Amino acid sequence: MTEEKPICSKCKHFYITWDTRFPNGCRAYRIKSRYLPSLEVLRATGKGCLVFEKK
Repeated sequence: MTEEKPICSKCKHFYITWDTRFPNGCRAYRIKSRYLPSLEVLRATGKGCLVFEKK
């Protein structure tokens, strides 16, 4: 079984912010980031995104 990485742009929680320093956001985790939110979650928790929901 292969585990696929979530693609943030295909998630209903992902959004583009107006903040040019932190252009990517996730409503589920309530974060804004320079990088994709799924990468920030992985970096902070050591686990992949657990709230991914396809649009």
